[in-house]
Amino acid sequence: YVWIGSDASEVEKKMSTETAAAYVAEQGYAKDTPVMIVKSGDEPLLFTSHFIGWDSSKARVFVDPYEAKLAAALAASATLSEPPLPARDDFVDPLEQKKQEQEEAERAAEEATRPSAPAPAPPAAAPMGAGHTITYETLKADPPPTGIDVTRKEDYLSDADFAAVFKCTRAEYKELKPWKQQQLKKSVGLF
Repeated sequence: YVWIGSDASEVEKKMSTETAAAYVAEQGYAKDTPVMIVKSGDEPLLFTSHFIGWDSSKARVFVDPYEAKLAAALAASATLSEPPLPARDDFVDPLEQKKQEQEEAERAAEEATRPSAPAPAPPAAAPMGAGHTITYETLKADPPPTGIDVTRKEDYLSDADFAAVFKCTRAEYKELKPWKQQQLKKSVGLF
């Protein structure tokens, strides 16, 4: 038997037959085992005989105990002399907030994986003078030398110092992705 209450939703009604079929299969009964659907208020004697003390009049009037308590609480609060509290505008539903954060993270991840035009390369640092170079040790010093672009310290190295420090040529370095360039600069102390 599958008993369907009078207040069952459409989803519950639909799922009841699927649940019964799953139960029959799990118990190892034959696939052709009959399943009777019984609706609240229309229970046949064959069904009610399995329940001692079945009262058909009570089955027709179902009162949800939670709804009854809610109705009693609302009735009791209506008799109070104080006005009801105003609705809060500042309440943030934590589940809704978490959902929004996840959606934002998904959008950010999607944008990060989406191919985009490469960022324009920053302009090369203007040397302090034609052919002016600064030693690696001086560029590493804290504070850095005045008058230089501290985000482009590598541009002030001589070609020989550059190759010795970065273990690659300037051309090879420029072909690297910006994040890889930053990683190299950090590893040699020029970030």
